[in-house]
Amino acid sequence: MRGAGLTWLAWDNVRHSWRSQAATALAVGLSTAFVVVVLALAGGLSRAVEDSSARPLSTADVVIGCDAQQGPCPPAGALLKVVADVPGVGAAAADSLSYRRADGNEVNVVFGPVLPEPLRYDRLTAGTWPVAGRAQVALEADTAQALGAGVGTSLTLTDPVGGKAPHTLEVVGLLESQGLGAGRGVSGLEDGAEGSTVLLSAQDPDQAPALARAVGDALAAVGTVADPQDPSRTYDLGAAQVLTGEQARQDAVARTTQNADSSSQVLLVFAMIAVLLSVAIVSTTSQVTLRRRTRQTGLLRCTGATTGQVRRLLVVESALVGIASGVLGLLLSLPAVMVLLTATGICRDAGEALGTVTPASAASALVLAVVVCVLASLRAVSAAART
Repeated sequence: MRGAGLTWLAWDNVRHSWRSQAATALAVGLSTAFVVVVLALAGGLSRAVEDSSARPLSTADVVIGCDAQQGPCPPAGALLKVVADVPGVGAAAADSLSYRRADGNEVNVVFGPVLPEPLRYDRLTAGTWPVAGRAQVALEADTAQALGAGVGTSLTLTDPVGGKAPHTLEVVGLLESQGLGAGRGVSGLEDGAEGSTVLLSAQDPDQAPALARAVGDALAAVGTVADPQDPSRTYDLGAAQVLTGEQARQDAVARTTQNADSSSQVLLVFAMIAVLLSVAIVSTTSQVTLRRRTRQTGLLRCTGATTGQVRRLLVVESALVGIASGVLGLLLSLPAVMVLLTATGICRDAGEALGTVTPASAASALVLAVVVCVLASLRAVSAAART
């Protein structure tokens, strides 16, 4: 038995014994599907976290921030006064996020201020933008649906953190939903001045590094300023972190992906446990199945087949079962990926969810299924070949 003849005989054996191979195929298929889902979930989560963390900085050419571990952060209002006189600045705005809760609803919404048009990173899909200083708000479409709100309706928001008085705002616009994380909105009553982040657009985006240096020099020249509300408290403007938009986005992604990577590692541990369980199942079922085929292997030996030829035949059978199991696992994983990633908000739709199943992960799943079937059956194959 050589080459094509060996493969054909192995395929014929698998085809006629599919009932006895069903348990193996199902066990390996389920574990393969679980691995594919975990890889898709890890990839989708990592990409969603990266997009979510970098998106608020996506329109900025220069970002002024603060490291709270190095001292108190200067208020954004003080930073804005300085950068307004720096040549080359196109637009400047303070950006901060505030948590609010709709009255009578448990949905938390993260609100930011209305930014100048060059710095807006939200996309308006209906209605109009809120006017700064007015009791108006624009909500993500998914958030508005969860709150039962729409353009033209009113919404009373409370402050569960700071304890500020509730405000009733008119919903004037809807924003494109981002999927992952808390609901988001833009409020005309948020000014961002209490935060410590300032976004800048450059008149010439190609000069962003030079503008960042000029802004840093201007802040260092001003040095220490007193808090207008508490003169005994001072801030060192020169200690503020001035980064180009690209640098700030890279730093934001690096900080937030650490948690996503930890979650992915935990999921991969569970995937490996599932693989080990399938190895145990395949090993047991292989021993039972091959014991029932003692007569067949004996006949092969009587007709001149060597122990090595019988062993290769049984290994090829295991590999064919592995391929079938891998295909089954991929077919089972696709609907699971679509449901899981869209239900959790990691992906916006089924098409985006399916995009997380990469050719590399699909090929890895097929290889894994074949390796599991072959390795788990080696002991039983060796015993059967000696019959």
